[in-house]
Amino acid sequence: MNESTAITALTLEDHLQIQQLYSRFAFAIDLHDVDAWLDCFTEDGELGLAESDTAIDAPTSVTRGRAALRELAQRITGGDTARVWHVNSNLVIAPTAVGAIGQCYLTLVTSVEDRSEITMAGYYKDELVKVDDKWLFRRRRVHTL
Repeated sequence: MNESTAITALTLEDHLQIQQLYSRFAFAIDLHDVDAWLDCFTEDGELGLAESDTAIDAPTSVTRGRAALRELAQRITGGDTARVWHVNSNLVIAPTAVGAIGQCYLTLVTSVEDRSEITMAGYYKDELVKVDDKWLFRRRRVHTL
């Protein structure tokens, strides 16, 4: 199936692949695997951050395209002694005309030495497409609470 094929329903296999995409995304950034993290996005993929008082469709910042996403991931994973763990929960997936939308809660746990604490809560709202039989994020929005 290519990107232009209309999606009318999601199969169980689609649901499982999308669930794995969410897990791969979190593990890749947490384990500082920039290439694996980039492989979760389409070539023109984007990641936007919306703060609590900002509409999810009007993010305060957007990073778009592979080169810019790589630079962002390198900044996120570089230099800090703290470890951050992305914990996703309550994933909901629905078909759209061109792929799927997905939403899940996000909890960030930061670990420094022998202490861990929740440092952020929010949710993702995503547009997903299937490219060459692989589900990818076309558009991710992180809404912090």
